[in-house]
Amino acid sequence: MTPTGVRPAQETRPRSLVFQLLGTAHSVTVRLAEALGELGLSPAGLDLLTRLAQARESLRVDDDVRELVVMLERDGLVRTVRNEATRPRVTITLTALGATRQRAGAERLAAAYRQLARALDDLDGAAVERALSALR
Repeated sequence: MTPTGVRPAQETRPRSLVFQLLGTAHSVTVRLAEALGELGLSPAGLDLLTRLAQARESLRVDDDVRELVVMLERDGLVRTVRNEATRPRVTITLTALGATRQRAGAERLAAAYRQLARALDDLDGAAVERALSALR
């Protein structure tokens, strides 16, 4: 054991390490989702709001995100626009509230990423990347 209570990698059994890796991935995912959940957003919702913010114009709604769009519209974050000339084409635009929530969500994600990066500062990044690549 090291002074911090963590076993060196060579002393960790591969099976245990895999379970620790899976548990950590789940924990990180939950932490990110909770940070966004406090704003009433999901990772998918923030992604769509970010695409709208970056596009700076209406975007066409695909069938695979229609349910997400309905939830975002219900919360006042996007507005759907039906184009009668190109029926049944529907586009969405970002509302002012949606833009505000997108910025807040992006800031929270950035803060969470910084926190994760600090936790990984003392690790050999190249070794971690090699290990993760080997697991793919």
